[in-house]
Amino acid sequence: MNGWRSSSTVPVSGLLDKVGEIAVPPRWKYVIRVPGSTQKFRGFDRNPYLAGFRLGNLDTILVNVHLYYGKSTAHDKNRRFMETLATARWADLRRQSANAFSKNIMVMGDFNLEKVGWEDPMWVVLGKKGLLLTPHST
Repeated sequence: MNGWRSSSTVPVSGLLDKVGEIAVPPRWKYVIRVPGSTQKFRGFDRNPYLAGFRLGNLDTILVNVHLYYGKSTAHDKNRRFMETLATARWADLRRQSANAFSKNIMVMGDFNLEKVGWEDPMWVVLGKKGLLLTPHST
């Protein structure tokens, strides 16, 4: 596939060089926390998938998420936040790793997060991990 061109005429080489899913170690249940809650992170309901590839001279990793939906209860909202935080932590650790395939990581998909503002304590925590969320109307 080396040399294949997309409709935007950007050369794509090594298409899907690296593929996999994000699985977190059990010890993360002690690290992934909701401020003010004792609820534990037990892993993803649906693990995020990723693909690493090169566009021109840019190596990048694209992560696709479809995180837990559930109900509007505090328990389910916390679970959604912890899945999002685990994704942000994974991406942040990859960006800091000298052995990472790429430090250019884009996480996209259905986070199933509540519509809140940047001042929300949970969004502040995500921002500190480098996860920049766009405005949405869920």
